[in-house]
Amino acid sequence: DTSNCDESCLNHSCDPNLTVNYDQWTFIAVRDIQPGDQLTFNYLTTEWSMAAPFECCCGSSACFGKIGGFKFLSLKQQLKLFQVISPYCKQMFM
Repeated sequence: DTSNCDESCLNHSCDPNLTVNYDQWTFIAVRDIQPGDQLTFNYLTTEWSMAAPFECCCGSSACFGKIGGFKFLSLKQQLKLFQVISPYCKQMFM
């Protein structure tokens, strides 16, 4: 039950179990989530430039490494995420 949880309860992962529905600004599971699993989404899909970048330790084979915002990804990485990024990141990218 995440009714008392907002984005502060969510951790970053380069291979997340949640994505954002930007029409409703809600999170949607992209795969089964078991009780006790961390709720994760990819911060790079919502943040253009982060005030506090960090080195990712998600352990995914698709890990992006330093998480500093969509702006700092290579063009190849940006295109890989483009379909799931926020309207703001799309606007800044264009």
